[in-house]
Amino acid sequence: MVTDGERELEREGRAVHGGAMTGPGAVKVEPSWVKYLEYQYQEAKIPVFEKDSLRPLLSPGAEQVREWPDLIENRGKGETR
Repeated sequence: MVTDGERELEREGRAVHGGAMTGPGAVKVEPSWVKYLEYQYQEAKIPVFEKDSLRPLLSPGAEQVREWPDLIENRGKGETR
């Protein structure tokens, strides 16, 4: 079932929620792939949210990208669109 929030995301914009495959048969993720996709989406102004499964690929001291679409980020703050 599609929620009203999901319909709103379709109208308002997009977001990428990405992570590494886990479990049997998982394909190893190359850090360069993640960085390239992250760059492409950020250039297109599409929020990126990296799942915890990507944490082992981070450089020491680097932080995961945890961006949210405005609709989700402002939920519960009294803002309407």
